[in-house]
Amino acid sequence: MLADKSEGATDRQSRNGAGKTSFIELVHFLTGGQVRKGNIFNSETLRDNTFRMMIDVGIQEVMVERTGSSSGKIRVDRQIEDWSPLARPGKNSGVLELSNANWCEILGVKWFDLNTDQTQARFNP
Repeated sequence: MLADKSEGATDRQSRNGAGKTSFIELVHFLTGGQVRKGNIFNSETLRDNTFRMMIDVGIQEVMVERTGSSSGKIRVDRQIEDWSPLARPGKNSGVLELSNANWCEILGVKWFDLNTDQTQARFNP
């Protein structure tokens, strides 16, 4: 057990506040998770903040970033040539911009060897 709970507490109500759930939500957000109404990244407090993470995608290590206010857009810190059909150059040189759906598709291909030519399904983290 990683956290103390009071009697009757739910799985999300612990007393140590170490940030385990917040960390998982952040990873989910940066790997293409949906931002629905009530999502922490869409809250007034966090929606204008930019969240970043270094991540290995295939053989590339990239810095990925996303904000709650533009949750449908993912930015990657460099141009990746074989991603070009799914992405476009960003306003800043060297930055790549993708839709969240295309980011999920790239992760499906690079992490799980899914073939997007053989299926019409969208991939999710």
